Amino acid sequence: MAPAQTPPPRAACLGVESGWVRIMPSHGMGAGYAVLVNRCERPVTVIGARSPAFAEVSLHETQLGADGVSRMRAVDTLVVPARGRVALAPGGLHLMLMQARSQPKPGAPVPLVLQIQGGADVAAALVVKD
Repeated sequence: MAPAQTPPPRAACLGVESGWVRIMPSHGMGAGYAVLVNRCERPVTVIGARSPAFAEVSLHETQLGADGVSRMRAVDTLVVPARGRVALAPGGLHLMLMQARSQPKPGAPVPLVLQIQGGADVAAALVVKD
């Protein structure tokens, strides 16, 4: 009988690709974008995020209302399907980065930690763009 294989920890399943940040200089805040890639056979749920570069990081979604006005709302969790991808992009799901601890410069990395359901963390870096 073959030994049972232990599935990889969910943090090992999640990758962050093409990450970047748009900074709003006069407001000390920004928005983070990336593609979240799940390399495993089971879903991964992101329950939060943090960065030493910002006092607060949260998941948000921009939606177009029936009145034609775009509105943002906080998102409590984000499920990345098994072997799937979720895009964090302008006009949709994204990270809100609030209260920059210093003014990030174009080309600089912004460290990011995604918190995964079950207690694991995934570290990444987003690049500041003009």
